[in-house]
Amino acid sequence: MLKRVLVTFENLNEVEQLLNYSQILQNDFGAEVVGIYIKDIRKYEVVPPMAEGIIIDSTNGFAMREWELIEEKRAEDIKALFREKIPYGQFIIEEGIGLERVVERMKAFDLLLVAKGDYIDANLKTILKFHAKPVIIVPNKKITDLNKVLLLDDNGIRANAALFNFLNLFSRFEKIDSLNFGKEEPMDEMVSEYYKLKNIQIERHFEDTIDKIKNYEKDYNLFVMGNLRYNFLLEKLTGKFGVKILQNCNIPIFIA
Repeated sequence: MLKRVLVTFENLNEVEQLLNYSQILQNDFGAEVVGIYIKDIRKYEVVPPMAEGIIIDSTNGFAMREWELIEEKRAEDIKALFREKIPYGQFIIEEGIGLERVVERMKAFDLLLVAKGDYIDANLKTILKFHAKPVIIVPNKKITDLNKVLLLDDNGIRANAALFNFLNLFSRFEKIDSLNFGKEEPMDEMVSEYYKLKNIQIERHFEDTIDKIKNYEKDYNLFVMGNLRYNFLLEKLTGKFGVKILQNCNIPIFIA
């Protein structure tokens, strides 16, 4: 059962989509929602800090302090918006190596919410590579419900494990649709018996190509898929199933 959700914030322009989804998990599923903003210490070591499009000389102590104040204000602004929507939720602001801190914090949570922008950025790729708990990737889109779920099923172990993790967290679901790609074949008998023992009804759909997946977005409000088998770049270069979905679908995606 879903108990605690961690929501990681980086920029003000992703706050609305994350808080919208956080409220669904809090109000409809009773989850405790905790927000986190990491002041990534690498910003000062790798890339010259910028404010309003101006590169700040990192050797200038005064300029660096100005940048720190800008980041502190951003963190406090995000915290204030979080408190408006999640009034009793904890919000953590801390320094560290951003995603390493998020992954470490995930030890105490069931699920991570992370925003997806117009493309898959470096931070999201890192989360996809190192996360050990389920993640929901939330697009910049108004979401009002979590009640119609589609499993993207390649008949592999990762898709099966993702569904197992999803049902452990969202135990109220008794019916799940699945979308399979390729030739229509009957479900493995032992797998079918397992779902019956769990009182889960699986309604299977088949398509001959992954390109038709966009047609299903209007009928569902969450896709469930298995974790990437390899790193993001390798999967992209080899045209793997998972990367195409992450890049092209504008719908929340549960990955485990």
